[in-house]
Amino acid sequence: DPKDPATAKRDRDQPLDYTRFLDPEGLKDARIGVPREYYRSLSDEVLDRVETVLDVLRRSGAEVLDPTSIFPEPPEWQYDVLTYEFKPALDAFLGQLPAWCPVHTLNELIAFNLHHSATALLYGQTQLLASAATSGRLTDPTYLEALAKDRRWARDEGIDRVMADYALDALLFVGNQGASITAKAGYPSVSVPMGLDGRGAPVGITFSGRAFREARLIQLAYAFEQAANLRVPPDLTPKASQNQ
Repeated sequence: DPKDPATAKRDRDQPLDYTRFLDPEGLKDARIGVPREYYRSLSDEVLDRVETVLDVLRRSGAEVLDPTSIFPEPPEWQYDVLTYEFKPALDAFLGQLPAWCPVHTLNELIAFNLHHSATALLYGQTQLLASAATSGRLTDPTYLEALAKDRRWARDEGIDRVMADYALDALLFVGNQGASITAKAGYPSVSVPMGLDGRGAPVGITFSGRAFREARLIQLAYAFEQAANLRVPPDLTPKASQNQ
């Protein structure tokens, strides 16, 4: 993406066309790590689904390293980076909207929500207010210190370390359980269906890896989907009202 400075660091030899990685044999000889510290809050029903997933991976030729610990205890992540980055990013996006749009800045969005609170503030706007209270300058020491801390723990002491120690192709998370560490690292993830949880809600299995390893993750996720076939189509049949 020419507008995203993060992707400017992409290696020249990285592919731009990922379709050639849609290989049903892509799991053969892959090394998949299972960070069990991120599985502790999962229900028994979801953990049962995980065992099915691991069986599929093994039968497809992958080596499953279970457990593979990133941290003995997942850190209590802070969100200073998100709070600081949200304001300039949203202002840049809203500023490109046509003149007829009712908002063009974060502050205008906050005011719009307050004016339409009955429909726009069902869940509040805590993040918007917190971000608006910052300077919006990504040169502030508070922001730079938080960014360095996130990258050190998520990358150097986290994903990069464990993947190097175990020579992994991917880490395996359930749903969004690993979202904090991968997002703070700025690293890619691919989530694919693994069935339904105990309440009948869909749940996914997520393959995560190091920077610019999208091709390998797509290869792993595609091969898993072909082998597992665990997606359950949603029931879109309209339900009769309880009052009828």
